[in-house]
Amino acid sequence: MTTGCPSVSARPSGFGLSFTRLESGWVSARIRSDRYWARIEASYLSDGIAHLLDAILDLATGSETARCSWHVEPGEYRWIFVKTDGGTSLRILGFRDGEAFEADEGGTFVFQTTPPLRELAAAVAYQVSRRTPADR
Repeated sequence: MTTGCPSVSARPSGFGLSFTRLESGWVSARIRSDRYWARIEASYLSDGIAHLLDAILDLATGSETARCSWHVEPGEYRWIFVKTDGGTSLRILGFRDGEAFEADEGGTFVFQTTPPLRELAAAVAYQVSRRTPADR
């Protein structure tokens, strides 16, 4: 888990997201807000980007909350989305053991921000559109 603070962005909310393909089916996401940044990885054990897309789609079609998990060996990054008056709260928690379910309270803080849903969805869609067939 790599986290840090602060970061600066030209976007109003300071939100930014980028994906990088790593070796053997792994993917890395660099995510930032005006206060925090993190680099999060997902292993070949699950399709983290597809799970993230599903969560964004759930929010865009009316769900008030959504979740997805990115599995690493042996842990998990849990993305938790909650719609708010000011946007979409995103909190990412890290867990050491991705095999056994742990309550959110058992996770370690990794990242938090509240971008507008449109900005969040656009950032994810843009990053997905940049993927090549070899990345999928």
